[in-house]
Amino acid sequence: MISVSIIIPTKNGEKYLDRVLNMLFSQETAFDFEVIIIDSGSKDKTLKIIKKYPAQLIKIRPREFGHGKTRNYGVGISKGKFLVFLTQDAIPYDKYWLNNLISTYELDNKIAGVYCRQIPRAFENPVSVEGIRNWVAGKDEFQIISIESVEKFNKLSPIEKRLKVNFDNVASAIRRDLWEKFPLPDSQFASDHQWGKTILLNDYKIAFQPSAPVIHSHDRSPLYEFKRRFIDHKVNYNIYGLQLFPNKTSLIKGILGDIKNKTKTVLKSNLNSIFKLYYIFKNILISIAQDIGTYLGAKWEREKKSDKSKMFRYIENKIIKGG
Repeated sequence: MISVSIIIPTKNGEKYLDRVLNMLFSQETAFDFEVIIIDSGSKDKTLKIIKKYPAQLIKIRPREFGHGKTRNYGVGISKGKFLVFLTQDAIPYDKYWLNNLISTYELDNKIAGVYCRQIPRAFENPVSVEGIRNWVAGKDEFQIISIESVEKFNKLSPIEKRLKVNFDNVASAIRRDLWEKFPLPDSQFASDHQWGKTILLNDYKIAFQPSAPVIHSHDRSPLYEFKRRFIDHKVNYNIYGLQLFPNKTSLIKGILGDIKNKTKTVLKSNLNSIFKLYYIFKNILISIAQDIGTYLGAKWEREKKSDKSKMFRYIENKIIKGG
């Protein structure tokens, strides 16, 4: 009998995947687990790395990939009572990670999902490192999240609703019996916290488990950050009505504030002067990209019933979908 199925989507993940799998197959548990990897067209050494380990490899075409869709596909061929989702670059911190993650379910039979603490990698953009540490998944305090009633939840502001719902498939677990009732949504982005919202509104709970940490962070390009924020805030506006920058004036203030805060973070870091200068410049570009992406993503959803400008269509069809 297999108690836990670990599902990992991959594509060109050679940078960290060997360390991820090595730590997975070093786990000390009182239960059996399987590892299912779904690759969507890797061209690097990803497939060669996978062959070193006793994992089940499933290949799909790149156009068949979807964040919720692919994970649901993996669940469909898995056997575990508990389903663990892990990204190709999230490295379990120690050999007790999986046991600590699954044992969380013993605390409350209403817990549907558990997500893990994320520890940033060293020697990356100090703004990215600080962002992980200040984010809910970077904290070190265990918590169980629930909603008292749907009525009270609906009375919250858009930002309060978004902050209430936290679930992250970078490293997480869900119960199979509840996945069968509530599979991950087949959405372009953020299928994890959409699932979390559904679970909470159906009187279940989500736990955050800091004793099951993974090493995970990114030093991304301004273009990537723009695309991510654009898609993210399309979802946030559609689900919660969240609009951080309702107009261009608030957008400009947001950009200036972000540049100021990010510059302070870089100056406080232990980097030498050359790297500080590099990251100050890079984070100016990232601030502009992130906030414009946030503004345009929400604006797109708000105006989706009206005719879109050529700029909007170019952004979605060429930059977002094309990239």
